This record gives sequence, structure tokens and C-alpha cells, in this order.
Amino acid sequence: MLGNMNIKNISLYKFKIPFKSSIRLNNIQLHHRSGYIIGLESNDNKIGYGEISPLPGSHKETLDDVLRELKTYREKSNSIEKSYFSPSLKFGIDSALLNLKSKQNGKSQYQLLSDKHNQTITINGLIVEPEKDLELKIKMLFNTGYNTIKIKVGRLDIDQEIKIVKQFNKLADNKIKLRLDANCKWSYSEAEYFYKSIKSSEILEYIEEPLSDVHVLEKLYRDKSIPLALDENLEKIKLNYPKLMQKAKALILKPPIIGSLNKTLDYINYSKANNISPVISDTFQSGFGISMLCFLASSIPQKSTAMGLNTYDYLKDDILINRLKFDNGKIDLYSIDNSLNMNKLTKVKI
Repeated sequence: MLGNMNIKNISLYKFKIPFKSSIRLNNIQLHHRSGYIIGLESNDNKIGYGEISPLPGSHKETLDDVLRELKTYREKSNSIEKSYFSPSLKFGIDSALLNLKSKQNGKSQYQLLSDKHNQTITINGLIVEPEKDLELKIKMLFNTGYNTIKIKVGRLDIDQEIKIVKQFNKLADNKIKLRLDANCKWSYSEAEYFYKSIKSSEILEYIEEPLSDVHVLEKLYRDKSIPLALDENLEKIKLNYPKLMQKAKALILKPPIIGSLNKTLDYINYSKANNISPVISDTFQSGFGISMLCFLASSIPQKSTAMGLNTYDYLKDDILINRLKFDNGKIDLYSIDNSLNMNKLTKVKI
């Protein structure tokens, strides 16, 4: 889709954004979000920007790895599509190229991605640490317009998490859809026990990646008919269990982890063709990175599902001049201004 572009100059900037309060993800305590913004300058002196921010515990590559790769990329900038770099870097390059093409063609990025787009994008609320002030968090999200909430599980004692789900059911009063994300933390017996204990929940939309062993996921689905969503094991399932992939309730698509704009679009099209909900989901990027995900999400019919972009609410600050505006559990595509505040970026030598 992007084609080849001649790039005459590459610039790199680092950012560091504090979280409102520290959060624990994948057993790592995070106090801030760090990443790079890459700038690709074309022969007509226009610059396209993209975010590269590998998330500790989710990406294999680190910021130092990315910097080393960029030194190689600099030597191969005229053959971008042939590069074999880490996912976060590849998607950052794709994003910068799309941003550049938008400036060259005078079209918005979402218009370049799809002929049809939705002005309003629905967002699910996110609760990372449900053991802390669960009732307060649910009421806050519900009162600000979220009608779908995702809760991270697989982190605590399983009986404690069953109690959390039951408490959520009582508080939600059938007015809020529930998504659960176990991040591949359970054994087969644990997942079976958990689902059996919460099966009566009428508001459960799906459980995302319940098992640590992907090879028994098909057995779990067959035995229990659990509404499943695929995320971390999406590629493995696609290659080894394609029929199970077709039975999935949702595909959780994280472009910075998938590592390719075109590959993400292929998954979106696959989801549409197989009546699966494609959920564009974030990896705690800055507002600039999330704006790119909004452009992608706008090509998905809104009847399908809410998008996983509420990670933005956990950031205390941003690198955009104007922060993204989530209103009533939604974001207006036309309200997005992804102009960077260069004063909040530090130039890095490549």
C-alpha cells in the first residue's frame, strides 16, 4: 500500500511520559512510558512521523535494540519494504511513511487507509489492577460513558479473581459488557475452573488468551465452548489451528506487535470475512501512536466491537500539542490533531 519512497534524511527523537500512577504489566512495575518518534524526510522536504515504543514485557526488543537497528536502517532507507527489523520499529516506519504520504497527497491518513471510515470510534474502558478500588473504577468508567470494560486477570489467586468478576457482574447490573484478559497465564485446569465458576455471567463478551500452553487451547474451546479472543498467540493459531481462529469471538490486533500496517489490514479483512470482531488495541503508546490506531479503527464497522484504546487514560502527559479527547466512551475521528509538541521530544543521534 505504501510503495517505495526515497528518503533523504532520518531523524529520531526520544520521549518519556509519566503514568498517572505506577502500573504493573506482565509482572513489571512501570512508572513511565518511553519511546522514540522517527521522522522520515522525503526529497520534497516533507517529513512523516511514526512512533516506536516497545512495551517492556510485551515486546522482545528494547529501545537500545531499536537504536541499533536504526543504524542499519539508515543504510537501507531506499529499500524499506525489504527490511527485517523488530515489530515496533517496522510499524513505526510504516506509520511514518503513511504520515508522509498523507502530507504529500493532501489526504488524511484514514482516507489513505480506507475509502470508507466511521467518524465515531467506540472505546472500551480498561481496568489493569481490579484488586484496587474496583467499585470506584467501574462507576467512574460507567459514568463517563463506557459500556464495555476490559479487566486484566491471571494476576492474582484465581478464586480472588472469580470474586472480582462476580462483583463486577453485580455492579454492572447487565448494563456493561465485560471482557477478560488473562495474558496466557492459566493452565488448562485453571481456565476450566475459572470459566465454570463465572459461566453464568450474561455480560461476558470473551476471555482473551486464557492459556499458557497454546496447544491445548483447541481442547479448551471444544470442551467448554468458551468465547475466546486471540492476541499473543494469533500467529501460532493462524498457522497451526486455522479452524479455531475462525471460531474466535474476536481478534485483538496490536499493530506495534504485529509489526506491519499491511498485515494488520489483512487481519481486519479476514475478521470481516469470517464474522469475527477485529479489536484494534494499544500497547500504552503516546497520543501520537494511539492516533494512528484510531485511523486504523475507523475502517472497522462500529457494530462489530469497541476498540482497546483506553490505555491513553493512564498517561499523565502527552507529546501532542492537543491531547486526544475521549468523550462518552468514544472518540471523534475528525477531532484528532496529531501535531507533535517538539518541545517535549529530545533529539537522538543515530
